[in-house]
Amino acid sequence: MRRRLQRKGLSVWRGALCCLVAALLVSTLAPSVRGQTEPSGPDPHYQRGVDLQKSGKLAEAVLEYEASLKNGHKLEVLANLGAALAGLGRYEEAVVRYNEALKLAPGHPMVLFNLGASYYKSGNLRMAAESFEQTWKADPSNVRSQILVGDCRLQLGEYRKAVEILEPLEQKNPQDLTLAYLLGNAYMKDRQLDKGQRQLEKILKNGESAETHLMMAIAMSGVFRNKEAIEAYKKALQLNPKIPLAHAGLATEYLRQSELDLAMNEYKAELEINPNDYTANFYLGYLHRRNREYEESLRYLNRAIKLRPNDGAAMLQLGMVYLLIGKLEEAQKTLEAVVKNEPEFVDGYIHLARVYFKKKMLAEGQQAQKTADELRSRRESARKVTGYDPDHPVVLEEGTDSRP
Repeated sequence: MRRRLQRKGLSVWRGALCCLVAALLVSTLAPSVRGQTEPSGPDPHYQRGVDLQKSGKLAEAVLEYEASLKNGHKLEVLANLGAALAGLGRYEEAVVRYNEALKLAPGHPMVLFNLGASYYKSGNLRMAAESFEQTWKADPSNVRSQILVGDCRLQLGEYRKAVEILEPLEQKNPQDLTLAYLLGNAYMKDRQLDKGQRQLEKILKNGESAETHLMMAIAMSGVFRNKEAIEAYKKALQLNPKIPLAHAGLATEYLRQSELDLAMNEYKAELEINPNDYTANFYLGYLHRRNREYEESLRYLNRAIKLRPNDGAAMLQLGMVYLLIGKLEEAQKTLEAVVKNEPEFVDGYIHLARVYFKKKMLAEGQQAQKTADELRSRRESARKVTGYDPDHPVVLEEGTDSRP
C-alpha cells in the first residue's frame, strides 16, 4: 500500500468510519517488511511462510514462521509472523511479536504501524494512538498514521486533541470527504458547532448520505434537541444500517427519554457493528447494573475500561457493582483510584464513603462524605451563578452524577 493516503471518491467514502479504518489498516494482512529487509541466509521455513501468507493460508504460515524462529530471531520473520497472527485475529500474540521485532529494529515505521493496528483492532486505543504517533514521528509522510491518531483520540473522548491533529490535515486536503467527516465529528463532540456545521455543509454538497444525517444528529444532540436528533439518527440508519456511531447515538437519545429497553437494544446493535464502541459498552454496563444483572454489567464495564483506561465514569460504575455484590476490597481499590484520578468527582467520594462505612472504617468514611458534601455545595453555588452543571448526567438517579 502506498504510504500516502489516496483520495477516495464519494462512493468509497460512504463506507464510513469502519471502512476507512479497514482501508488504513489493510497492510497488516501482508508481510510487513518484505522488500526492506531480507533473510540473512537460506531459510526454507521463512520462504514457505511467505508463500503461504501470500496465498492466504495464515495458520500454516504461522507454523512456518515459528519454526524459522528456532534458528534465531530475525526482523523479517517476527514482523511477518505478527502480520499473519493479526490476520487471524490473534492480536495480543501479534503485539508480542511486533514488540520483539522492534527490539531488533527500534523505530521501524511499518512495524510500528502494524503494532498500532493490532492494538487498535484489539480495542486498546490508547496504546494504538501511541504506536501511530511513533510511526508518524519516524515517517512524517505517513498520512495514514496521522489520521488514525486523530481517530483514536476521537474514540478515547479526547475531542480537542483529535481536532488539533485532524485540522491541519484537512486544511492541506480540503476536498477529502473522509477527513471532513472525521474532523466534523470531532468539532461536534467538542461543541465547536459552527466549525462542525461548515464540515457538514461541505459533505452535503456531495449529496444526501448516511454520514450527513449522522453529523446532523450529533449536532442536534449537542444542543439537546432530542426529537430532531432521533429523526436524524434513524434516517442515517435507513440509508446505512451499519454506519458506526448511529445506533449508539440513537440509544443515548432514548436513554435521555428514559426508554431504557430501546436504549439497550440500540447499544447492543452498535456493538454488533463496532465491538470497541466505548459509549455502548459503558451504558450497557450501567443498564445491566440497574437491572441487577451484575455479571453482564461487569463484562461491559471492564470492556469500557479497556477501551479508556482509568476512565472515571466507567470505574465508578465498576466500583458500584463491586459494592453491590459485596466485593468490598475490589470496590475500595477501584473507587480510591477514581477520586485519585478525578479529585472533584462527587460520586467517587459518595460511594467510597459507603464502602468505608461497610468496612467499619468510620474515620475514612466520614472524611470521604465530608469531601463529597463540600464538592456538592461548591457545585450548587456554581450552578446558581452560571446556570450550568458540568456534571449533568444523561440519566439522573439518586446518589449519582456519573457521566460517560
